[in-house]
Formats: sequence, C-alpha cells, structure tokens
Amino acid sequence: MDASEKRLYVDEKEGLARLRNNEALYKRMLGLFLKSTDFMDLEEALDRGDLAAAGEIAHAIKGTSGNLSLPKVFELSNALMIQLRQGVKDIVLIEDYRAALHITLAIIVDKINEK
Repeated sequence: MDASEKRLYVDEKEGLARLRNNEALYKRMLGLFLKSTDFMDLEEALDRGDLAAAGEIAHAIKGTSGNLSLPKVFELSNALMIQLRQGVKDIVLIEDYRAALHITLAIIVDKINEK
C-alpha cells in the first residue's frame, strides 16, 4: 500500500497538525487507540443484538477516530452509528467497517514501531 492509500486510513499529517506536530504524543494516542476495548465491546453488543448500545459504542469510535485523523474508520463508524441508532443492522456496512478497522490498526502498529 502506498502512502496516498495509507492516508485514507491514517492521515498522519492531519493527526499531527491537531497535536501541534508532537509526534511522540500522536504515537502515544495511537497506542491508546490500539488498546481500546471499544472494538470488542461493539462486537459483543452486535452479537447480543443490542443495537442501541452498539450505536453508542460506534459513536465513541467515531469520535476517537476523528480526533486521530483515521478517515476510513471515522467515515464507516459514523455510518454504522446512524444505522444502528435507527435500529438497522447492515451486515455489509459492518463488514466494511471491520475491514477498514483491520487495515487501520495494522498501519498504526507499523507507525508505532517506526524508529
């Protein structure tokens, strides 16, 4: 994946700008994102069929991903939040969100491990 494709998932330039170009802080916040239990909590709420709880968790993921400039996760968690709050469990949207999250987390791991 080239840099422009990665930027669709992790917009490092924008994320750093939000933190006054403090790379150490950005990496630390990305690390906290990696450790978040929200992803598993969302899956558990979906498994239980608790769409209201899943919508609230998607809202939290949307906020965090927006603050860290993670565009794909932001976009898809926002769409997921809207659907879930309307009582709709869109399997295609959920799979798109999961795929974007997987790619985003992999890019974050690589970024954190950079020297």
